[in-house]
Amino acid sequence: MYDSIATPTRSTPVPYYRILPLLIARLAEGMTYTIIFPYINDMIHSFGVQEQDVGYYAGLVVRISYLQRPSDGAGIVIDGR
Repeated sequence: MYDSIATPTRSTPVPYYRILPLLIARLAEGMTYTIIFPYINDMIHSFGVQEQDVGYYAGLVVRISYLQRPSDGAGIVIDGR
């Protein structure tokens, strides 16, 4: 049946070369998210929003774009082939 002596198991090596592109893409995603901050106020103001309301709508746009990010990942997992 089974031997009473346990055989040592080898650990599976981490595939660093396969994970590296994912790490680079994750870094790039953070940079693309923060690139909107210098321009969002001018963009909202160019839509004709009054000066005192620009901050509110800029925050709303940034918040919505941040909240929709998990749905991007879920779409890749569900629709990815």
